[in-house]
Amino acid sequence: IDGCAGFVEGSCPMPGNPASGGTMMSYCHITSVGINFSNGFGPQPGNVIRNAVVNAPCLQGCDTGGGGGGGNPGGNGCEGQELSLSLHLDNYGVETTWVIRDTNDVVLYSGGPYLNVLGGVLVEQELCLEEGCYVFEILDSYGDGICCQFGQGYYSLKDTSGAVIASGGDFGGSDSTAFCLPYESNDSTTCLEIDFNDFEVVSFGGPQDAGYAQLMNGGTVLRIGNNAWKAIALKYEVTPNTMLELEFSSSRQGEIHGIGFDENNTISSNRTFRLYGNQNWGIGDFDNYPGGGVWKKYVIPVGEYYTGRFNHLFFVADHDRYPYNGNAYFRKVKIYEGTGCDNTSEASSPIALELLNEEETGALQLYPNPASDWLILDFQSVQEGLANIQLYSITGQLLVERSLGVLPGPNQERLDVSGLPAGAYLLRMAVGQEQFVERFSITRR
Repeated sequence: IDGCAGFVEGSCPMPGNPASGGTMMSYCHITSVGINFSNGFGPQPGNVIRNAVVNAPCLQGCDTGGGGGGGNPGGNGCEGQELSLSLHLDNYGVETTWVIRDTNDVVLYSGGPYLNVLGGVLVEQELCLEEGCYVFEILDSYGDGICCQFGQGYYSLKDTSGAVIASGGDFGGSDSTAFCLPYESNDSTTCLEIDFNDFEVVSFGGPQDAGYAQLMNGGTVLRIGNNAWKAIALKYEVTPNTMLELEFSSSRQGEIHGIGFDENNTISSNRTFRLYGNQNWGIGDFDNYPGGGVWKKYVIPVGEYYTGRFNHLFFVADHDRYPYNGNAYFRKVKIYEGTGCDNTSEASSPIALELLNEEETGALQLYPNPASDWLILDFQSVQEGLANIQLYSITGQLLVERSLGVLPGPNQERLDVSGLPAGAYLLRMAVGQEQFVERFSITRR
């Protein structure tokens, strides 16, 4: 092959060392010329391999003139969906592997580990998959991804139109993307509607989260409160055209009520769209919620504020000061590019009936409940001033409105309800910056 080993077999003359580097079959790695992997096996070992294949009794020639690669055929022979994977390794290719699995967890394609090469090498793989759903997963055994401490590695999985199905490089031990073929990229026709039943609502922000999360109305409404930071795992690439649409409600104001995308588990003011609250933290351009438990629609052009690949959609009802009872309700959450959803102008609706299902004991308590002639209001106030009380029917019709003076600390007030018919009612009270909504009923003999 060459003279890098320093000896020959039999009476063969000693060849010189190859100036362009040795092949994969040589010992040139122990000399100054080194190995040049682009030389492959070299002519002589390649001929040995080809002769062994040609003379093998268990093999026969292909009618089509041959093929290449493992799994489903690629290139012109592909009768399914053609994809291409570009993988630029970091300096430690031996740590990197990847797989593509179907919905039955069957591995259809895989690659790695690779050789360690300073500066990394580019691996390109053509793929052919049938219509259906799959998972692409890339793993790094050391747990530092393929970017950016030991090289500028990246990966990109695309279809024949050039649409990027999965991409990245800066991850930990693994990164995965679920996709379906034919692939529909984020364009003006894509609309992702969040069904909370399809996600696990988890704690977000480490010690920042001390509150609760509850799904209501069959999972169509997410309710959080008592100083809550919650999230769902959602991989989404925010582009300059990404829009976030939702309806928001709150019956008790806290410090920060909001929503946003994030790539890690750390709260960030430049990721949080603040919708309500008495604290000036986060992106405040949409902080115009009127309070009082109404539903208000928001359409947020996220891509005008930040872009990138994110792993979480998070929800906020931050309230880490007394009385710690701020709440937030989210429903009809949609993510789309451009005008992908049937969006309308922002609007407010009557009192959110989902708020009537609250079971927590808040700073406002009503009794007796059911009432007959008088309804007692027990509540806490942090300041001296006026409280505004509004009484609504269950359909949202305002029936009674009055104001009363309050003092700091516990307060009690009696409300005459003797003139109201039997049924269910809603009482809303505003004391300074605090908003309370409670349900009660009236019975008649």
